[in-house]
Amino acid sequence: MTAAAAKSPAASWVPRAGSLAHRVLQFLVANPDEELFAADISIKFDVETKAIKPCLVGALTAGAIVLRKDDAGRAAYTLGPDQSWRERLAPSAANDGDDGEVNAVARRGRNSGAVLSAADIRGLQIERCFPFPDRKQARAASIIAMQEKLRQLQPDDRVEIPEGARSICATAMKVVGLDTGAKLALKPSKGVMYCWRLA
Repeated sequence: MTAAAAKSPAASWVPRAGSLAHRVLQFLVANPDEELFAADISIKFDVETKAIKPCLVGALTAGAIVLRKDDAGRAAYTLGPDQSWRERLAPSAANDGDDGEVNAVARRGRNSGAVLSAADIRGLQIERCFPFPDRKQARAASIIAMQEKLRQLQPDDRVEIPEGARSICATAMKVVGLDTGAKLALKPSKGVMYCWRLA
């Protein structure tokens, strides 16, 4: 590797485990032919649209992700040509997103009641682009996703509804029914709850 290559963003950049960039890259690596629009990322990863590009700027600069515009002018994110970050991520990924020795010391101190040293505190890693969970926003995104699923049902189709999603499904059913005229019903069958499209 040349000195210039070693100093390039692609040669040193690595996504922080669990960050938006990391999660988007995990999805794109698993689905290399897919592309994600900002709206997709907002719903799938529960993040405000305006926060997406700032959170992905490191990945974009490093070439791990590429941003392009479709014919309608919508921004679409795809897997970039430089995937060298995957090799550099391996050690931290093996530790399930552990931030390293300094934060391990911080956790031990927190659990034992010990006081952290000034050096330990200065070494704590700032995790950027981790929006505070907004339960209302998350529920709204789940309702939108459920609406999309219910709109795909044809008469006599059904979809299984997990126990924790019944309230979300009931709300989505009302919206889809009003929008499309579809007749939907939430009923159990053999102990499993389904949303049925009747007509």
